[in-house]
Amino acid sequence: MYINPDSPSRATFWRSSQILENPVFISDAQIELMKNGISAATMNHIVSGNYAAAKIFKPGDSFSVNVQHTLGSFTVNGQIPSRVVIPALDTATGLVAGVGRSFIMRVTIADSARYENQYRLYVTKTYYQYIYDFMGVLADSMIQESIVSIGGRELPFLQNNFNNYTSRELLFTDATFNGVNQKLEFYTTDKLVKTNYQRPLKLTVHLENTDPFLYNYYNTRNAHLWQQQSITQIPGALQGNIPGGYGVTGAFTEAVWQVILP
Repeated sequence: MYINPDSPSRATFWRSSQILENPVFISDAQIELMKNGISAATMNHIVSGNYAAAKIFKPGDSFSVNVQHTLGSFTVNGQIPSRVVIPALDTATGLVAGVGRSFIMRVTIADSARYENQYRLYVTKTYYQYIYDFMGVLADSMIQESIVSIGGRELPFLQNNFNNYTSRELLFTDATFNGVNQKLEFYTTDKLVKTNYQRPLKLTVHLENTDPFLYNYYNTRNAHLWQQQSITQIPGALQGNIPGGYGVTGAFTEAVWQVILP
């Protein structure tokens, strides 16, 4: 379950099953949201185990999620992280040692000194996807969005060994820059030029300030997915916070910055 004060709270519930079995979604759970110790909302089932509730939280609020079901009941408590702000973002094209020609981004983060913050950084690309008919003639196009690979060598990135398991995102803490505006450089080697098959339109930089539950879950998820693809590794366990179950309930705030491509 993900709680973001800027959007409706959303959750998905299903019964655990074998890897080759179809998921069995749970549509009759009773889910209560509490805000600062007071009952504030009930989540409604939408479809296929997906639940939603209106926006009720603000950064800094405490929350409790109370779930009741015949398979089991549990409560998760937490706090909405502080608002994350991107005061500036600069871009350039250049060479990254050992990587080659890259699109370099330098993001400035306004970090709050009041909290120990954990961040998640990822970039999406919006582009026209060209569609050709069986004769090879351009017939149509559609707007698509996908996550692009990114990398970075700043100290906050390097301090988190879990970043070695993925190129889809960078996870880091404010341990080295708590309470100051910090500029961090990262890059993508994605070919951001028009081809016969697609035309890039923009990049969107997503910066999330996550609570510890989500931060640990993302880290162990990335390691688990990487280990699943290795013939020499045994996938490690995901670190969640659902008593007697699998998954995570956590909160985050988000800031985005769009880079329009030529």
